[in-house]
Amino acid sequence: MKKKTTRIIAITLCIVIVMGLGVALIVPKKGEKAKSEELPVIPEGNPPMIELEGDTINYDEYYFNALGFKSGYVSTYGPEVFNTYPDLSEKVLLEIDEMLIQNKAIAKWAKEVGYDLDGMSLSELEVSFEAVKSQFESDEAFYDYLSRNGVDEDKYKSIMRENMLVNRFIEYISVSGNVEATTVTEEEIDKKIVDDDLLSAKHILISRETGSEDDRAIAEEILEKIKAGEDFDELMYENTDDPGIERFPNGYVFAPGEFVSEFEEATRSLEVGEVSDIIESDYGFFIIKRIEMDRNQVRDRIIMNKLISEISSRVDKLNANLTQIRLEFDMDSVILDISDEKVIV
Repeated sequence: MKKKTTRIIAITLCIVIVMGLGVALIVPKKGEKAKSEELPVIPEGNPPMIELEGDTINYDEYYFNALGFKSGYVSTYGPEVFNTYPDLSEKVLLEIDEMLIQNKAIAKWAKEVGYDLDGMSLSELEVSFEAVKSQFESDEAFYDYLSRNGVDEDKYKSIMRENMLVNRFIEYISVSGNVEATTVTEEEIDKKIVDDDLLSAKHILISRETGSEDDRAIAEEILEKIKAGEDFDELMYENTDDPGIERFPNGYVFAPGEFVSEFEEATRSLEVGEVSDIIESDYGFFIIKRIEMDRNQVRDRIIMNKLISEISSRVDKLNANLTQIRLEFDMDSVILDISDEKVIV
């Protein structure tokens, strides 16, 4: 029996499910102190912001994540981004709602199937916590900064734990057969290949100066080496400018419309094992080799779709409701000191 291995599934799943699962904490560089003395105001009783089936997301946890999202937008787009785009605040809040509710749905799913973090994972959490703590001059400074992020130690550790649980559970259920909802049969793979008209290929891309005669000359030289019997894979690893080769070293599985038309048409015209002539596109010059269908990649596509469908269904069953205090919440109430000494971990 082959050992099961967790494969990286399609990036779409990462965007839908994993985005925002990291723990963001705004901290000063070691040896420096915060300039701002302003603290977030957590309403009395730490009221719920989102009410779920048998659970709540309270103000402190929501504020903590809002601060993380706000710092991300400000660090990427500049300190005036929320003033420049007045509608951005509500858009980001809806992103936070979706992410937090998805986390709860996934954590509940993990509990239902008896999945939990093992001892090694819990040790990793403690190491991560101590690593963050070590960035501060003293324990007092650390706990002061937790307060500025809207949480205490217990809440911060709880958020860290849930985020790790969600990530590790997603990895666990991404292996076909670990959970019934994501089990994939060989018949399903066969059907997916036919229904989606899937193709599978490797390629060498030369795009150093897109469209240049120098690049064409490089591609022609490589093609001559292939025709002379040199190994396609070795030439690919040595020469390709394809940024996806690290994630897909064994080639791509793709459906109509997912790749540029020149690439798709050339692949479709080849027999398995056959190598194309030089194919020019807006991205540069391709040399394509059609390969046997990678059934593992097809399986990953099916798992991704099942995961998205299952999690969406579970989110619906949580019957999430935004409370009045959440509806009145605004990103302006999130205190972000954007002084240069701050870093995000």
